[in-house]
Amino acid sequence: MSETQNKTMVICIIAFIAIGSLLAGVLAFYGTSNFTWSPYSQYGINWNPAELTEFQFEDDTSTMSDSTTLRVNISASIVNVKFEHSNDLLYRFDMLVPNQTVQDYGNPVVEYASNTVSLNYPAAAVNITLGSGTNYTMDIDIITGAAELIIADYSHVGDIDVDISAGELDFLLSDDSSIFGDVDVTLTVDAGQVSITVDLPTNVGGDFEGSTGFGAVDVTTTTWTEITPTHYRTSNYDTAPNTLSILASTNAGEITANLL
Repeated sequence: MSETQNKTMVICIIAFIAIGSLLAGVLAFYGTSNFTWSPYSQYGINWNPAELTEFQFEDDTSTMSDSTTLRVNISASIVNVKFEHSNDLLYRFDMLVPNQTVQDYGNPVVEYASNTVSLNYPAAAVNITLGSGTNYTMDIDIITGAAELIIADYSHVGDIDVDISAGELDFLLSDDSSIFGDVDVTLTVDAGQVSITVDLPTNVGGDFEGSTGFGAVDVTTTTWTEITPTHYRTSNYDTAPNTLSILASTNAGEITANLL
């Protein structure tokens, strides 16, 4: 093994040790607050549930734009994104924040301006619920933690970009989702894991490519065509009226993709 590979492995191990004790207390709290984080029990931000403050932000409007950008930037976090059937719901954020973070930085604020919903905060666990009345593009950045995106019933999505420095990313897209045009999804975890499950709507062609500097890309499919061992494409990609292109990458870690 080369010196570069050894250094990469050390970085990866350190990152996992750092996040391995991060979220255990929060996970237990989520069980009573409609948060679903059991897939991340091996990770954690070591917060005491008794020392957390809960915040909720919600915007219901019947005059929303046809397209909305969701922008989230949090240093230490777990973020869950899901959709519900509501033409008037623009967003709902349910947040747990360490009291010390509130003391040091003040209360979190969710802003909406120029058709962009944004949250920029040092540390929080966030459950984000989006409505069905607009098309969402997403830009999510986390330094340490985890993210889960469920793109299923009632979802309307454009380009998605998720970047996690150390942690885990779960991405699920079902054939109940709505995709219009050519959508690019970029999923990056510098050190950690990326898990992907994709079941495309019939009018969408798909392209998936995974890359890792040190680790493995494991793809399971019986319907997508293999271009290379880490690059797969549906047979209708060049003819479908809408396309979804997924690029998943890690510097040190594992990518698993289940392409249905």
